[in-house]
Amino acid sequence: LEPSAAATSFKVYVSRDGRGFDNGTTVTGTNTTLSGYAPGDRVFVRVAALNAGGEGLATRIGGAQVGTGGAVLVVDGFDRAYTHTSVNWRGIWTHDYAVEHLHALGNSAPTSPLDFAENEALTSGAVKLADYELVDWLLGRESSADRTFDPTEQALVEAYLQSGGALLATGTEIGWDLEARAGGVAFLNDILGVDYVRDDAGVRIANSP
Repeated sequence: LEPSAAATSFKVYVSRDGRGFDNGTTVTGTNTTLSGYAPGDRVFVRVAALNAGGEGLATRIGGAQVGTGGAVLVVDGFDRAYTHTSVNWRGIWTHDYAVEHLHALGNSAPTSPLDFAENEALTSGAVKLADYELVDWLLGRESSADRTFDPTEQALVEAYLQSGGALLATGTEIGWDLEARAGGVAFLNDILGVDYVRDDAGVRIANSP
């Protein structure tokens, strides 16, 4: 970016449902605290950068649920750039998928604390998988373009699972990235317990037994 593109402050937008947001609150620095939430409440946020030139595009949506007991972490690992590209001309890749995940987990465990982090927060050490009883790792259509689980993430997940943690990983082309493209065959087979068969089943219908 050119030199004047640096942010001087940020605007934090808050929502109760992840869809309708308030008008935003301007904050300085990269930390802020939201208060006034009771156990069972959910809060969703997105953040935009500000400077003299105006306001930038908002981040993806993150969220949390206030609760007690064993915590659950939702990890958003879907980094693949679809916005405003030829493969996303309908605007269907909205990068707000954590909303559905947080609502689903919160509805099934209304008293449990739910946290959210992007995958970079794990590789930087800012968030520790060991602090959570369950990790829900969403990957969308990440594929091998931006790596589903890179070597650092593979090591973190392996250590977490071997210490007794539980993982739910969702998304397309995980097997394609890790085995067909040799991104981590041993991790896919031995740690996730999955085997790659082929790239596309060629069907669009699923039937329950």
